[in-house]
Amino acid sequence: MIPLAEGELPDPNTVGPGMAALVVFIFLLVAGFFLMRSMRKQLKRVDFPEDEPKDTTEKPAST
Repeated sequence: MIPLAEGELPDPNTVGPGMAALVVFIFLLVAGFFLMRSMRKQLKRVDFPEDEPKDTTEKPAST
């Protein structure tokens, strides 16, 4: 490989993201999968209080 002189740009056809970018991308995909799976388990455990239905037969107080 020929070192570039200062100010020269490398050939865009030979420059790529490289193996390190692929490894980081795969790691992020795997980490995202496990985070989503964990969040799904946690949300299944949450017990939301049920809202009691309001009595619609009450008449408003008149003054």
